[in-house]
Amino acid sequence: MTHLTFDELPRLVFELQEKIDRLTVLLEDIAENNMPAKDIWFDIDQLSSYLPNHPSKKTLYKKVEERIIPFHRREDGKTLYFLKAEIDLYLKEGRQKTTKEIVAEVDELLSKGGRQKRK
Repeated sequence: MTHLTFDELPRLVFELQEKIDRLTVLLEDIAENNMPAKDIWFDIDQLSSYLPNHPSKKTLYKKVEERIIPFHRREDGKTLYFLKAEIDLYLKEGRQKTTKEIVAEVDELLSKGGRQKRK
């Protein structure tokens, strides 16, 4: 960082205010037009860094396999991508049921004849 002088402060404050004004206008346009913010995509390493507990790649692959975490896969069938907005929603919604848990619930309901007691 360069050394700033007292004489440069007014110009720098003015430039900073201009940038803030431009950002404010852009944000207001996005809010008024309901324009989504630019999609941000993660690969598995970026996702690991982004998540609060920084899980290992092995853990993330397991969550993908069990369809716990939202993901996208390219045509090659190997490369995984994660959309930040979907990951944020996943984090806000909390834990999702695994395929095994859903199957167990369905099996239990079917074994009861499809009827569930009402409370």
